[in-house]
Amino acid sequence: MNTSQLQYVLEIYRTGSMSKAAANLFITQPNLSNSIRSLEEELGFVVFNRNNHGVVPTEKGLIVIEQARQMWDSYQEILQINLNPEVNRLRIGGFAYEPIFRAYERLSLQYQGEAELDFSLTNDGRTDFGSVILSDYDVQLGVMMPDNVPSFTDLAATKGLSVTVLKEIPVVLRCGPNNPLYAKENVTPADFSAYPFVDYTHRVFLDHPNLRHLIPIDRKRVATVNDRTAKHQLVSKGTFVSIGCQLPNDLNEKYHLRILPLPGISYSMILLEKKRQQRSPLAEQYVQMLREELETIYPA
Repeated sequence: MNTSQLQYVLEIYRTGSMSKAAANLFITQPNLSNSIRSLEEELGFVVFNRNNHGVVPTEKGLIVIEQARQMWDSYQEILQINLNPEVNRLRIGGFAYEPIFRAYERLSLQYQGEAELDFSLTNDGRTDFGSVILSDYDVQLGVMMPDNVPSFTDLAATKGLSVTVLKEIPVVLRCGPNNPLYAKENVTPADFSAYPFVDYTHRVFLDHPNLRHLIPIDRKRVATVNDRTAKHQLVSKGTFVSIGCQLPNDLNEKYHLRILPLPGISYSMILLEKKRQQRSPLAEQYVQMLREELETIYPA
């Protein structure tokens, strides 16, 4: 196994797709497939099962991925030894939620005049953290059901990772002015089942299965998008409804969204980072700015 194969394995696992991984790595898909096949021949077992929906790690493959992450982290630390300490470098793993992007924008603008600037925010689109492997990030953000946080924290600790709960985020229903529910009084979650639903990358009902019982969505009337702006536009302009985290007030006003809270249903936004690695001043600044952005939506 070489360092390129380490990177390949981790990128395939992160994207769940050979084609997406190849595009992100700037290599051809056949070359990527051949490299993984050579690795599997070297190891003597299959790392990834291929199917029509992408690639899924095998049981032994998950062990390889975890070890590859540790090796890749060590490799990256070695590369840092002789780097210019004046470089402003920050790696953030996030997901599609407005406060995460706004905090990143604020921090980037603050350092835009610096000679050495190396920031990145990667939208993984993953909220379960897979097998608890921290990618090549200084901090990684995600959401999960509050009941799962204690067991996840224990599991993360065995991997040398720490978990911080940044905020409890209520889940809400949304509709736009063209939907009959917009002006209706005494709206209930069951009322939303009569209208087409906008899902975000098939994540809503996977991430919070309790919603399936609360809102019996007609799965034959679903539009799935992977862009949050497109999701809001469909709700704003049509009779579509959606479910998600509370947005900043200015976005609710921009898209003319009516918000219906779902009492008792929420996510925990968590921050995952390495225990042995002290949070850098830049990472600390970002986390503080993110807390401030969250406070504008959920004031104490």
